[in-house]
Amino acid sequence: MIRDLEHKYGMSIEDFVNMVRRRKPRSLEEQTDFMEATFYLGVLKELSNTKSIYIAKGSDISVRKAVVVR
Repeated sequence: MIRDLEHKYGMSIEDFVNMVRRRKPRSLEEQTDFMEATFYLGVLKELSNTKSIYIAKGSDISVRKAVVVR
C-alpha cells in the first residue's frame, strides 16, 4: 500500500505528506491519499517504537508458547 502511493506520486511517502501539508490537496483523491499516507506513517512509527511483538498460534496465547519477533 505504501509502495503504491510512492509509485503513484513518484516520491517517498514522507515527501508526499510534507508536500501536501505545504499546499492544500488539489483533489478528493489526493486528500484521501494524504489521509492514508499519514495513517501509514503513524502505524510505522508505532511499530518502530515497539520493542517486540508477540505472535501466538491457535487459541492458546500464553507467553510461554509465543514467538518473539524483533
